[in-house]
Amino acid sequence: MGRKVSELCAEALALAAGGWWIAGGAILLLCGAGIAADLLGPAGRLAGGAVQLGVSWGILRSMAQRQGWIPPGRSAGGVLGLLGLNILHTVGVGLACLLLLLPGLYLAARWSAASAILVAERASPTEALGESWARTRDRAGVIALVLCGVFLPLVAAGVALALWTDPDSTSVGAVAGTNIAIALSYVCAWYVGMAVYARTRASQEELEQVFA
Repeated sequence: MGRKVSELCAEALALAAGGWWIAGGAILLLCGAGIAADLLGPAGRLAGGAVQLGVSWGILRSMAQRQGWIPPGRSAGGVLGLLGLNILHTVGVGLACLLLLLPGLYLAARWSAASAILVAERASPTEALGESWARTRDRAGVIALVLCGVFLPLVAAGVALALWTDPDSTSVGAVAGTNIAIALSYVCAWYVGMAVYARTRASQEELEQVFA
């Protein structure tokens, strides 16, 4: 299990290192959008959500093209499809988390490759979720452990904010710190999802060749 966790982490780090300026720019954009959303209210949150969607689609599309996941001459899956997928993913994982944390974490692991599948293979949101579920059958525990590591900084930032800040005041430092943790967690989770896709894609191609 430890070796598989380290291999998945190494895959995600290799993908990020291959385009470190993209990952860094995404963190800065998400952090800025999050701070603006916290300071501007509902309108800022709507704009922040749009920025997050656009950044995630841009990263997925760029990585899919750089890695050759999208054949030459074929376009990537659309941003509206990714929006629908994000809604289904959020609702599903959120409902699972209401039962207990572990079902939500398990569902997040099984659906971790869905965004990459949608963009790289032009799948519909439901097809992408189904494909991710099928391809991660034997890797759910490993992916869940990696995702725990990804989101621990976000949880720690939330606990620290609750313990050491005045709930009746909004300091720029607290807002910035929280949004940096959120941006890092989101970007790391995206790269973990792409790493899962990269590893399961090879297995899927081998399986298709066997039955061809």
